[in-house]
Amino acid sequence: MLKKITVYIEESNLDTLKALSLIRNKSVAELIRIGVKQICKSLPREEIKTFDVLTKLRQNTKKKGYSSKAIMNIALKAQREVRSERKKREYPSHLKKILIEIVSKSPEDVPVLNIIIDDDPVATLFYDKNKEKYGLIYHEKYKNHELHIPLNIDLPRNESVKIGKIYYSKILWYPFSARIPSKSRTDCIEELKEKYDLTLDDHPLKILSSIGRVSIANYWKLEPFNPLTNP
Repeated sequence: MLKKITVYIEESNLDTLKALSLIRNKSVAELIRIGVKQICKSLPREEIKTFDVLTKLRQNTKKKGYSSKAIMNIALKAQREVRSERKKREYPSHLKKILIEIVSKSPEDVPVLNIIIDDDPVATLFYDKNKEKYGLIYHEKYKNHELHIPLNIDLPRNESVKIGKIYYSKILWYPFSARIPSKSRTDCIEELKEKYDLTLDDHPLKILSSIGRVSIANYWKLEPFNPLTNP
């Protein structure tokens, strides 16, 4: 059931929403509803932890005799921790503009994926519907976790990764495609169908977003990402 609320939005953000509204043929209100749903589905671990703490506080207030002041102090401490964790994951403004543009180029039903190492987003993987190619862009935090072999393994050996540059490929790079099960993996195919209502014929990034987020072959993980709803 939908409920009516009033939302105040920065003028620059409203302009972005209007542009996306034209691109995706959806109303601004519908885009906001989609954004709220995505926020609820992709809450960072630190925020979920904070919700758990606050829930326990409410449940134990009467049992343990917390004063209102004590509850407020604990809640403020949890809030500071959340803000501190969020700040670590924020993107520079120039990179965020690029990422917003990336989302506008991606098919609506195909996720944009962040590559995460130790909770740091080090790169973003997407599909450009205009170029009909996969795209990969490295973030500043990649420097803190530089891989022995770059994710775009077709990069010439004498060339180093360039932060902020978008690399394109017609074929999904092997480190990602290796996470997509082969037709012989009937167990994975059944899980894909039963749990996510997907098949091997669906877009590779949709498959990666479902059963390909983690792998025993490497230590980085994939997370769906939207710069309009993420920090």
